[in-house]
Amino acid sequence: MDWINKIHMIVEKMKFQLNSKGIDSLDKIYVIISNFDELNKGYVEVIFFENFLAKIGIFLKTQELSELHKYLKTWENNSLVRFESFIELLKCEIPENVLNNVLSIFETIQDPATNRISVDNLKKIMKVENHPRVKLMIKSREAVRSEIEFSILFVSGDKGYLDVNDFIELHRNMYWVTPKENFTNFNITISNLWRSLN
Repeated sequence: MDWINKIHMIVEKMKFQLNSKGIDSLDKIYVIISNFDELNKGYVEVIFFENFLAKIGIFLKTQELSELHKYLKTWENNSLVRFESFIELLKCEIPENVLNNVLSIFETIQDPATNRISVDNLKKIMKVENHPRVKLMIKSREAVRSEIEFSILFVSGDKGYLDVNDFIELHRNMYWVTPKENFTNFNITISNLWRSLN
């Protein structure tokens, strides 16, 4: 398939490569960004950006890179790439059925008195054995649990709980790096990942 000069197809190729590398949530990308942007400037020189892409498992042809840099306005920004521009490229509209599923799950698992779920309770109800990385990629439950717990803490910060918006963000972070071919399974995955404490 010819990916050249079709930004939406280049993005899809990047998501497929991210998924193949085991990067299934934006928080993992942010961690790698922090290693490339230790001074928290929010941007990096073009040569280091291409090293960053390689680090997250993205390998593009020269023409694809040129199109990516056009979209990111690298040359207009003195050969600097803004990480947020790259992240925005990955974001997409989340279908209503997925959003409704996330809301329905949250309604089931939240504490009705506070309209939140504590991080501890969310960890307790996680059925990590149902995650595709365990079922299909034979990754250890402990490794996948650790990764999901990191994703939860990335969203909750030091609050110790998630409200509905945090819970949506947790799933958006996963959805945005999911290749289109896995969109159908995404709804099934999140339904199987969480169970009520009741």
